[in-house]
Amino acid sequence: LKQDETNPNKTTKEEELSCQNKLKRFLNEATALGKRVWTKFDTNGMILGGSLLGIMLICHAVMCLMAVRSSSKSPKKSHLRRWPRLDESLTLLFILFTCCGLTFSNSYIEQEQSITMYCLSIICLAIVVVRIRQISVRMVMLIPLAARLNELFISGHGLDPSLSDEHLAHHSLVFLTSLLFLGWTRWKLHQQQQLSHPQNQQAFYSYSADMLTLFFLAWSWWEKRQIDTTRNGYLACRVALILWVSSLTGTIFFLLRRQPLLLVFQIGVGIMIVTGPSTAASMVFFTIQVYAYQSYVIQPQNQIADFVQAFLGRLMIRHIFFTTNHACAFNRLQYSAAFVATMEFYFVTGGISLALNTFGYELLGQLLFVSRNHQTWYFLYQLLETTFNCLSVAILRRHLMVWAIFAPRFLFSAIFLCGHCFCQTLKAVLL
Repeated sequence: LKQDETNPNKTTKEEELSCQNKLKRFLNEATALGKRVWTKFDTNGMILGGSLLGIMLICHAVMCLMAVRSSSKSPKKSHLRRWPRLDESLTLLFILFTCCGLTFSNSYIEQEQSITMYCLSIICLAIVVVRIRQISVRMVMLIPLAARLNELFISGHGLDPSLSDEHLAHHSLVFLTSLLFLGWTRWKLHQQQQLSHPQNQQAFYSYSADMLTLFFLAWSWWEKRQIDTTRNGYLACRVALILWVSSLTGTIFFLLRRQPLLLVFQIGVGIMIVTGPSTAASMVFFTIQVYAYQSYVIQPQNQIADFVQAFLGRLMIRHIFFTTNHACAFNRLQYSAAFVATMEFYFVTGGISLALNTFGYELLGQLLFVSRNHQTWYFLYQLLETTFNCLSVAILRRHLMVWAIFAPRFLFSAIFLCGHCFCQTLKAVLL
């Protein structure tokens, strides 16, 4: 700007007006550009995608209703005395809230972990209250208890293991004890497998590879906590990854039909490798939840409806996703997963590690359900959530938080749905 001769630090009035006009023109052009590009939506594509999701939702809902109707034609004698429909009514209410209503509120999306914990506790409590005379059903409360302890005491997911002073789960005593418990769990799975197929060499190879994976993983985390920077644990982590991939491949092609829970365990080990030592303690609590779910929830004598069982399993999976410091947001991606075995970034291996770190829990959810009815209901819940996420993004496309909350929520939900379709296709091919 030109300065006044009498006062070098003072500008003329005309120059001030000129600057104001230029600034006003710049803001108008930036606003117009933002309206054209930043908030640009492919309306035709959204209508097409929403219509396809709606058609899929209607067809799948009809299939689920037909399954319920066919199962109700041969009713079993019920031993339920108190409020026989309490758990089912609460489940339907929570389904509508978490899969439909929650997608339209940015406050609810930000507090989704607390909402998931609340729904999980209330449904388990309703199951116990309805079947109060069955002592064994009371063990269902292990599910919300383990979930609550996990989110209270375990932290530091996705962070460097050297930060032992800030997070208790990074301490050697904690993650070594957790890995010993997981090794004992793997030994119990191997014992069950030996009873059904005592001469299976592939089962012994898979068992040995899994135990060695846990050993080298513990070695890697131990070295990463050392002051000596040359002992970075990368070599041990690479050996653990190689053993894990070989064991996982053998399980998929040779042992999946005989023991599906073995694949759940191995996917959990892979998530631990790319996440960090805090996940070992979280996996201990999740193992307790899976035990309670398999032993007390899905048992036919407890007469728990299939859609209640599937929704309870969905809440378990979604809660462990949030508890391990994940969220449906881009700023919560744990990019450290790409550097667990190397100091340099490699696009393929880094992308696979990040994908396993973020979406591996949904794989656990798919593998946890062996029954076809459970898989059908589980897929319906995810399809319902994705459809209403698409609808919320379309309606709230001019909302201030659309790119920060609603759009990432829809993207994560769509990826979860694609993962479900992939797992269903893989099961159809292998089984």
